[in-house]
Amino acid sequence: MNAGTALLLAFVILATGALVVASQSTSDPLAQFRTPDGGLKIPGRALTPELQQLLFHGNNLQPYSNVTYVLPSRSLYPTERLVSISFAVPNLNVFVHPSQPPESWGSAIDHVLRMWFPPVDWHEVGIGIRDSVREGIGWFFDLFTMNAKADALSVDSTTVALVDPAAATCTTSQTAAAGDNAVLVMLSNRGPTAYASVTYGSASLSLIPGTATSGTGIVRTEMWFYQGAIPGGTQTMTATLVSGTAKQVCATVLLGGVLATSPTAGGTTASGTTANPSISISPASAGELAFAVLGIRGTTAPTAVTGTGATATSLYGIAPTQCAAAPNTFCGAGADMPFPGTAITWTDGNATDWVISAVRVLPTPNCGVASGNCYRIGAGGTWATGANWSNTSGGAACSCTPVATNDVIFNATPTGTTTLAAATTIASIDMTGFTGTLDTTASNWALTINGPFAIQGTFQARSSTISVTGDVDVLTAGTIVNLGASSWTVNGLWTNLSTSASWAAGTSTVTIRDAASGPLTFATLAGGTNEFNNLTLDASVTPSITYTMAVNALRMGATLTIRNSTGGATGPTILTTSNLGITAGSLAVATFGSLAANGSAVVVNGNVNVSTANGYIVMGSSSWTVTGTWTNASTSASWTPGTGTVTFTSATGGTMTFAGTNLPGNEFNNISFNSSAASAQTFTMATRALIWGGTLTISDGSSTTALATASLGLTGGALSVGNGGILTANASTVTVSSVAMTGGTSGTITLTTGSFTSTGNWDTSGAGSVFTKGTSTVTMSGVANLAILNAGNNFNNLVISAAGTVTQTGLVDVSGTLTVNAGSVLASSTFTLTVATLAANMAGGITGGAAGTKTITGNVSIAASGYFSLGATTWNFGGSWTNSTTSGSWSAGTGTVVFNSGSSRTMTFANLGVSEFNNLQFSPTAAATFTMATNGLRWGGTLTLNNNATLSTANIALTGPGGNLTVNNGAVLTAGTSAVSVTNVTMTGGTSGTITASGSWTVAGNWDTSGAGSVFTAA
Repeated sequence: MNAGTALLLAFVILATGALVVASQSTSDPLAQFRTPDGGLKIPGRALTPELQQLLFHGNNLQPYSNVTYVLPSRSLYPTERLVSISFAVPNLNVFVHPSQPPESWGSAIDHVLRMWFPPVDWHEVGIGIRDSVREGIGWFFDLFTMNAKADALSVDSTTVALVDPAAATCTTSQTAAAGDNAVLVMLSNRGPTAYASVTYGSASLSLIPGTATSGTGIVRTEMWFYQGAIPGGTQTMTATLVSGTAKQVCATVLLGGVLATSPTAGGTTASGTTANPSISISPASAGELAFAVLGIRGTTAPTAVTGTGATATSLYGIAPTQCAAAPNTFCGAGADMPFPGTAITWTDGNATDWVISAVRVLPTPNCGVASGNCYRIGAGGTWATGANWSNTSGGAACSCTPVATNDVIFNATPTGTTTLAAATTIASIDMTGFTGTLDTTASNWALTINGPFAIQGTFQARSSTISVTGDVDVLTAGTIVNLGASSWTVNGLWTNLSTSASWAAGTSTVTIRDAASGPLTFATLAGGTNEFNNLTLDASVTPSITYTMAVNALRMGATLTIRNSTGGATGPTILTTSNLGITAGSLAVATFGSLAANGSAVVVNGNVNVSTANGYIVMGSSSWTVTGTWTNASTSASWTPGTGTVTFTSATGGTMTFAGTNLPGNEFNNISFNSSAASAQTFTMATRALIWGGTLTISDGSSTTALATASLGLTGGALSVGNGGILTANASTVTVSSVAMTGGTSGTITLTTGSFTSTGNWDTSGAGSVFTKGTSTVTMSGVANLAILNAGNNFNNLVISAAGTVTQTGLVDVSGTLTVNAGSVLASSTFTLTVATLAANMAGGITGGAAGTKTITGNVSIAASGYFSLGATTWNFGGSWTNSTTSGSWSAGTGTVVFNSGSSRTMTFANLGVSEFNNLQFSPTAAATFTMATNGLRWGGTLTLNNNATLSTANIALTGPGGNLTVNNGAVLTAGTSAVSVTNVTMTGGTSGTITASGSWTVAGNWDTSGAGSVFTAA
C-alpha cells in the first residue's frame, strides 16, 4: 500500500469511528425496547407513528433503504460528469443497535462493518476496501487532469434491487435523464429460472442473444435491452420470471449516446466452479463499453472487480455485490469496462458455482467520426464551419464538421441560413424543430443523403442535384421547400405535411425510386399550389412494387411519369390513387408503368402517353379530363377500362393514337370529345382503331368538335353525337351498340364508303342533325329502334340482320338497298318507309302499320321465308314483283298495294292459300304492261286498273274471293283464257276502259261495264 492510499484509508476509518462514538453522546430513544443483545422488541400497541418514522423512514415498512451516490462518468471533454448509482442498504435501526457504547475506535469500526455487511471473510473485505480506495483516489485526482475518455456512450444511472425472500418479479424505480436512449437490465437469480419478460414503463425489453445461462444449474444470469425513446418521468422496471419464485438481484442501467441500429454485439456467457469468476469480452473501439453481470452461489461476496487492459467499474454500489441470505444464498454483481479491455474478473477466493453474462454496447460516434451524430448550433453560416456543429443537441461547439457517414440534426436553436460550401454527402438530415433555412446556394452544390431527409423550416434546392437514399418527410404545415430547377432522386417514400402557399415547385424533377411498396402522402398546399413540377415514380428492383396515395391528392405542373426502369424488370411500378385526385401537366406511363386510378378525378393538362407495350392503366370508376392528346402503345392484358369516363378537351384538337386491337379488350369505358376552344377543332385518329365499352360522345357548346377517324375503325358501346359534334368516319368500319344524334340544333355524321353496324337503336332525328351517307352500308344487327330526321339524312344501304324486330320510331329512307335477312323483321309501324331497292330474295319480314306510306322503288323478290305484313297503310312498288313466299306470316292487311312502275313489268305472284293483297292497284306513271307469270293473283278487296295500266294475265287465274274488279279510264285487262272469279265488275269510266277475255268468269255480284267508251271483248 502506498502512502497516499494509507492516508486516505486512515481518514475514512477515523471519520467512521468518530461518527459512531459521537452518536453515543445522544440518548437512545429506543432504550426501553432493547434486548440484552442490542436487538429490539416493540409491542404492536407501542408502535407509534413517531417510532415508525424513526425505525422505517415512515409508514413504508421497508427493511432496506435506497442509498444513492455519484461516480464520475467518462466524457468527451477534459472534465468529469457525475452520475448517480442507487442500491439498497439495511435500515440499521431495524436490524441491530449496540447494547452499549463501543469501548474503542476499533470496536466502533467493527460494529459498523458487522451491521452493514453479512458475515464474510474480512480479510477479503479489507482487500476490497483497499482497491475501492485506490479507485476513489484515481477518479478524485482525475477531476483535475486531462484524463477524460473520448466516449459518446454514457452510463447515466444505475439502480439495483435485491429480492430476498424469493419472489416472482424484481423491480426498480428510476427516472431517465435527457438524452438517455437505452435501457440495459442485468438479472441474476438462484433458481435457476429464466425470465419471461422485462419492461421499463411502457417499453418492452428484449433478451440480448447469447446472454442467458444457467451454468451448472444453480444460478442464472440474463441481460435484456431496449433502444429508442424512453418513457419520461419516474418509471418502474419489472423483470418477471417464467414461473415460480427465486431470490434475485436486478440492476437497471440507463444509457445515453447508444447507437440506434444494432446497439449491442458480442453477447456471451461463462460459467464455472473456480475462484475469481471471469469472462472474456473486448470492446472493439474507443467509445464502446462492455457490460457483465455475475451470479454466484453462497454469501461470500466477491470483494472487487477488475478489468484486463482497462479499468472495470462496479455498477452495484460501493461494495461490488448484492447478496441474499440463507437459505439458497447467492450474490449478484455487475460491472462495465471500456476499450481496450479484454476481460472482467471478480475477486473471490472461494471455489463455488458461478455464471456470467456479458455484452458490448455500441455508442453513437461523435460528429466528424464515422457514423457519428452532428448537431447544428448557432445562427447561420456555412456547412463547413466547425463552430456551428456540436456532438450534442444544443451543446458546445466541437470544432468539427460532418463527414459523409454522419447523421446531421438541426433543431429549434439554430436559426438563420445554413449554406453548403461544396458538394455534400451525409448519412441523414433531420431538421425537426428547425426554424431556419438550408440552402444549396447559387453554386447549386449537390446534396447526397444516404438515409432519410426530414425537412422543417425552409430548404432551398435551387438547381442542385439532390439524392436521398431513404424517405423524405416534410414535417410541418409551415415547412417551405423551393425546388427551383433541382433534380431529386429519392430511394424511399415521400410524406409532405406542408400547407404553405410559399412552397415552389419551380422547374424541378423529383424521382421516387424505392425498393419496396409503401404509402405516398402528398401535400395540400394553399391556393392550389403545385407540389411538384416533374414527378417520376420508379422502382429500384425488378419485381412489382406499389405506391399508394394516402390522405391527399397529387397536384403538379409538368409530367407525371410512372415506370420500372430497373434492368431486367419483371413487374410494374404501380401508382394506386386510393380515390384521391391527380392534377398533372402530362402523364407518361413508360416501361412497366401502371396507374390504378380507382375512383379518382384525374386532370391531365397536356398529353397522355402510354409509350410501351407493358405499360397499362386500370381506370376503375375514375373521371379523366385530358386537355392534350392521347398515345397508347400498350398491349397489356392488365389494361382495364373500368366504369369511368375520359374526356378530351384540347383547345387545338390533335392526333389521337389509340391502342386498337393491341389490347385484348376495351381501351375506354366512356370517352368524350369536347374542345374547350371557341373555334372549330378536330381530333384526328392515327394508326389504330378506337375501342370503348360505354359511350363515345362528340359535342361542343361553343363551336364544333370533330373526331376524324382517318378511315380507322370504331368499335364500342354507344355513339352519341351532340350539338356541335362531328363524326367524320368516311371509310371506317364502325360497330356500336347504338347511335344517337338528337340534339336540338346540330350534329353531323359523315360516311363515304364505310360500314356502320349498330347492335341497338339508331336515332339521328335531332333537329338540325346531318347524316351524310356516301355509299356506306348501315347494318342494324340487334333488336332496336330506328329513326332518322328526314329523307335528306337517309341511308345508302340498310341491312336488317337482327334476330328479331327492328322498329321504326320515325321515318326511314334508304337510297340504296334495303336488305332484310332471314329471322329479321323491319317493323315500319305508322312511319314512312322509303326504299330505292329491296335486296333480292328478301328472307325476312317487313311489316306496316295503320299509317305511314311505304315506298319501294325497285324490283321486289321475296324468298320462301320472306313476307310482308301489309297492315292498313298504302304500299307503293315501282318495279317488278316476284313472290316465292310460303310463310304463314304473310298478311294482306286492310290497306292498299300500288304497282306504279312507268315501264312494263313481270309479276310473279305468290302461291298462297290466302289473299296476297287486300286492295291492289296498277297505276303506272306511264303506259305500262304488267304481265303475270307462274301463279295466279289473289286479292281480298278491290283490284283496280288505272290509266295507262295493262294487266296481262297470261291466261293465269284471277281470284278475288269477296273482292272486286275495277277497270278505269285508259286501263286494259287482257284476261285471255284466264278463269276469273270476283264479286263485282265495274268499268264505268267516262272515256275508255277495256276488258278482253275468252275464259270463264264467275261474278258473284254486279256486272257494270256501262262506262262511256268502255270496251268488253269476249274473244
